Amino acid sequence: MVNNSKLKKIAEELIGMSLSKFSSSQLKLKNHSKNNRLYYFIANDNKEYALKSYSKDKLHETKRLDVEFESLNYLFNYGKFNIPRPIARNNKENCGIYSWINGEKVNNICEKDVHQVVNFISNLFEVSRKKESYNLPNAKEACFSADVMVRQIFSRYNLLNKVSPFYNDLAEFLRDDFEPLLTPLVNITKKKYKYLNLNFNTEIPHEYKILSPSDFGFHNSIRNLNGELYFIDFEYFGWDDPAKLVGDFLLHPAIEDINFKLNEWKLFYKFIKKIFDFDNEFHSRLLLNLPLLSMRWSLILLNEFLPNNWERRVFSGEKKSRATVLKNQLKKARKYTRLVRWSINSDEKNFLSENYIDNFYLKSFN
Repeated sequence: MVNNSKLKKIAEELIGMSLSKFSSSQLKLKNHSKNNRLYYFIANDNKEYALKSYSKDKLHETKRLDVEFESLNYLFNYGKFNIPRPIARNNKENCGIYSWINGEKVNNICEKDVHQVVNFISNLFEVSRKKESYNLPNAKEACFSADVMVRQIFSRYNLLNKVSPFYNDLAEFLRDDFEPLLTPLVNITKKKYKYLNLNFNTEIPHEYKILSPSDFGFHNSIRNLNGELYFIDFEYFGWDDPAKLVGDFLLHPAIEDINFKLNEWKLFYKFIKKIFDFDNEFHSRLLLNLPLLSMRWSLILLNEFLPNNWERRVFSGEKKSRATVLKNQLKKARKYTRLVRWSINSDEKNFLSENYIDNFYLKSFN
């Protein structure tokens, strides 16, 4: 692990001048990442910067640094986005320097915030249509078909199942909460796809795809002094299905800590449908995949049961004991399996209605 004095020296070398202040950003902005450490510094040019130190392990190495730095650079060159500006990077030490965004974590959502998020997604879609974008990589765990999403769910399940003999509460969750839902959900989803004459296994055409931050939402935004939202964390950026981008935005666990009311949810959904109205299957694909995404999130929340993931969380500064964290994550995971159970038991005829999406919101926040 690189210590603070060495990181300060790296920062000075990268920007070519000495620093007047260098400290952990947690003192300045409570926007905690589970994968990285963030530092705030002021250089002798009186400008504010962020130094992001990425956790390093055999699975990720320097890729997250490269993806974030290059994607932000691309968006700066080809669009107008409220994002940090990439300044410099050191691949050997796995850290990057970005412009500092002064502001606060977003807690209460208003109509203006919804418009800003929708505009950001709309701008992403516009940039996605540029010919320069076509050779960019896929987002991490992109899902271009329901079949791919199901295979990802099984892959995550298998990883957790391997370590479940060492954790009785995890084994109980998988046996009693997760496994009884998986096969019925997949079968019902396939049935609904067939009913709508959609292909469960076929990848969506490229013209329907979008460049996605992949971990996009109010939880990864900062409200500056003028009320503008800036969006951060592009470590998993790349091509994805916009239905997955929107579904993850609506279902992200961090939304529990944000006052995102039903009226704002409905407004967001109304505008999003307009952006993608050229894709006749977008609306159906989103609603059909919400339960699958919920199952996926129930497993993502349990990443800390896996050794590498816990090490990254410790690297980022986690202070709670592992036992406490695992207990809390299991509680959150059960919320998603309850949501899936409700969707399986709901009236199949109403799964494309406005009431369905409203109820999905209401159930997901209870």
